[in-house]
Amino acid sequence: MDNINTVIETLNNNKFLNKSAKEAIMYIINDMHKKGYLNDFNTLNNKLINLQIYEGNLKNNTIEYQNGKIIIDPNQAKYYDHKLALTSTVIEMLRKNSDKNQITEPISLGFNESYAISLVGIEGKARYEEEQVISRMLGKMIGVDNLFDIYFNGNMTTDLPKILLEMGCLEKDVKDLLQMIYENYQAKEIK
Repeated sequence: MDNINTVIETLNNNKFLNKSAKEAIMYIINDMHKKGYLNDFNTLNNKLINLQIYEGNLKNNTIEYQNGKIIIDPNQAKYYDHKLALTSTVIEMLRKNSDKNQITEPISLGFNESYAISLVGIEGKARYEEEQVISRMLGKMIGVDNLFDIYFNGNMTTDLPKILLEMGCLEKDVKDLLQMIYENYQAKEIK
């Protein structure tokens, strides 16, 4: 089983990343490890072996993690904060499960951006400000540690409603809340 030392060694041995990228990624990994949010070293190690930062097509002014590559469109670079976008992408890469196209996607995006900003700050306006507020409110409701745990190690789509139901929320209210958050996010993304 891999551990944090194996992950550090793998990252240091990655021939596709420069020293600056390795340091940035290691900063995020160390922060998550210290806080106890990084438990799946094997998956992380496998993702870091051949991770590359690649200039390619950019969708929605975000940086994506795809098939072992972090994709950045150099023509769009002026439209977003590189450091924040890269940090957000690395945080997303470290997750076990994705919420892409799931009802909890906006909560995950808000959590991710809040966490990334707490690590590296931000220049300009955040992209997911409303979603950050929602994720922080949910963190207050269920506990920040619970939110971190289901974001990184669980499945936000199933675990978040389960925790809310255990707290005494009505199933219909939980479904309506998540649906309202998702529809608001979708409406904003379509604009």
